[in-house]
Amino acid sequence: MSQFEEIGNLPLEALKKILKEKSLNVSDERTVWNVIVRWLKFDLPDRLRFVPELLKCISLEDVDEPLVNDIIFHNLIQENNFCQELIFGELQDTAHLQNFRTILDSKSNITGSRIPTNLHLIIH
Repeated sequence: MSQFEEIGNLPLEALKKILKEKSLNVSDERTVWNVIVRWLKFDLPDRLRFVPELLKCISLEDVDEPLVNDIIFHNLIQENNFCQELIFGELQDTAHLQNFRTILDSKSNITGSRIPTNLHLIIH
């Protein structure tokens, strides 16, 4: 079984539990975003509704502007009816990074930077 299949076969709750872990040992939050994208693409039509929920698993303390722009302008966000309010409502004509952080901060499950205390790996 490939790593793609292993990630894709995870149930939503298991994926969220892993990604929300403050001790998750990742080089940056782009890795978390890439795992979210892989999981979504495994069963794309049925999983699009979970995008807003999975975005809450990204640590805001560790997000940089290029990643925010990549997320905001990714087709999984832009073409997703479940994200339309986020994109066309709250983010329209504003500073993307600050607004994205403000929106997610009010909904995020992760506060502060990730600090690995245990070994949790995501290989992509």
